[in-house]
Amino acid sequence: MANPEGMLTVAEVAHRMGRSTEQVRRYLREKKLPGERIGHQWFVPQKALEEEEMDRLTERRLAIFEEVRALREEVHKRLGREYSLEELMDEAREVTCSGAPAASGLEYRAMGTFRQRISIAPLSGGEFQELDALVDTGSTYTFVPRSLTAKLGIMPEDSFPFVLADGRRIEYPVAWVRVRLDGRQSLTICVFGEEDTQPLLGSFTLEAFRLAVDTVNKRLIPVPGLLVGVTS
Repeated sequence: MANPEGMLTVAEVAHRMGRSTEQVRRYLREKKLPGERIGHQWFVPQKALEEEEMDRLTERRLAIFEEVRALREEVHKRLGREYSLEELMDEAREVTCSGAPAASGLEYRAMGTFRQRISIAPLSGGEFQELDALVDTGSTYTFVPRSLTAKLGIMPEDSFPFVLADGRRIEYPVAWVRVRLDGRQSLTICVFGEEDTQPLLGSFTLEAFRLAVDTVNKRLIPVPGLLVGVTS
C-alpha cells in the first residue's frame, strides 16, 4: 500500500535513524516515538521524525557551546582579555584545519577531526567521485559542496533544518547517495553545502559502516552493532 501523505514506514524510519526495524517497532510500542497503526502497519509522521533529529543535533551543539564557554573563561584567566565566540570558533577552525598554533595560546584538542578519503555517487547509478572529507563526529550527516552534487547529477530530494555552530538555524537540501569507504559501499544522506563548504564525513554515515573514531591514532575503527533488546 502507498504511504499516507506525510508519513514514513518503519523501514524508512529505521534507515534514517540507523536502527533496526525491530528497534523502531519497539519505540512505537513503548510510545518513545509517535506513530499511527494503519491496518497491520506502523507509520511515523515525517515532521515528528525531523523534530527528533533536530533535538539530537541541538543537544550535540549545546555540548559544543559549553566547551567553548569553558575555553573563553580559560582565555580570560590566561590573557586577561575576553575573546568573542566568533574569534574562538574561527581560531579553532584554523588550528584544526591548518595545524597552525593558536593566537590565544590555547591548545585545541580536535575530537575526531582528521581527513578520510571517500567516494560518492548518485543513488540511481553512475560513477563515483572521490573526495577528502574531514571526519566530524559533531555533524549528523555527510556534507559536500553543491558543485560536486551538480557534477554527479544528484538532485535534492528534501530539505532538512540544521543548527549551525553559531546558533543560527538554516535549511539545506539533502538526498540519499551511495558512498564508498575503504572498499565498502553503503547508502547515506548527503547535505548540499555552499560552494566553499569543507566536505565533512558525519556520524550518520559512520554508523552505516559500523565505524567509530579513534581520536588518539586519528583513524576509523570497526565496532560491533548493538542488539540491546535481544538476549541469548
